[in-house]
Amino acid sequence: MESQSSTRTVFTEPRAFGDEDKEDSEILASPVVKHSDTPSPLDEFPEGGLTAWTTTFGVFLVQFCGFGYTTSFGVYEDFYNEHYLTNETSSAISWIGSCNAFLITAVCLISGSLYDRAGGFFFQAGFYYPLFFFQLDSIKHGISTSFSFYSLVILNTSNCVGRVTSGYIAAYIGVPNLIVIATISCGVIILGMIALNSLASVVVLGVFYGYCAGLYIAMVAPLMATLTPDISELGGRMGICSFMSGFGSLIGTPIAGALLTSNYIWWMPDLFAGIIALVGAMMYGIMRFLYVRRQMGKQSLKS
Repeated sequence: MESQSSTRTVFTEPRAFGDEDKEDSEILASPVVKHSDTPSPLDEFPEGGLTAWTTTFGVFLVQFCGFGYTTSFGVYEDFYNEHYLTNETSSAISWIGSCNAFLITAVCLISGSLYDRAGGFFFQAGFYYPLFFFQLDSIKHGISTSFSFYSLVILNTSNCVGRVTSGYIAAYIGVPNLIVIATISCGVIILGMIALNSLASVVVLGVFYGYCAGLYIAMVAPLMATLTPDISELGGRMGICSFMSGFGSLIGTPIAGALLTSNYIWWMPDLFAGIIALVGAMMYGIMRFLYVRRQMGKQSLKS
């Protein structure tokens, strides 16, 4: 273990009140060497104060307008299908939202040093399917329009809870493990959408998918940081990964819409999105295996 130096401060008791001899109350500092695995305070990020927190609030507003619109596109998908673009196919309408999702992530290739995100191509191709089609799926299965309108509210509220709690879970099981669990769970839940046929199923699927999707979204950036040996390369790596995963966001929902057809055959897009998401989860599992093997190799070299 590495040695670490700290400063011990010693105060001596003054002999009498008002004593002019200040040497007795002088601060004596002596270096003390101790052994610890805890990181030095210099390695920790400092508290940024008002500037940092206002920046955080600004990022929240950007996310609200960017990803907030994308994750709520299911409302538009339903409205366009039922009222505004009734002559267009679900696949054609999905291109509107998928192009938005693509541009949000793909431009990170240019701005990687300014804004960092990451994701897997295969998983992204299935990830947005519930966000785009959940409300329409609910309505077409006979659930009331008034309740179906809140299906995405249920999903995104649970999504928020997943994001908030993800850090606490990752502290216990690790970032790679959590993202593997989250992606597998998302894929299984998407496959479970084949059984959607009642109000209760809408609530259960919305809550569980929203929560697992929130875990995934919250962990993609920490995962990339975990996998990057040289932190100076983090922005560039995240930009490249976001650009590649953006293509999954671009083509996933239009393919699902094409499989849905004008007859609304739901099991086909459910099956496609679920399988492609599980393929992405498998990729994350392989990533975890390689990461663990690399870490074990480092430990063996040190010993």
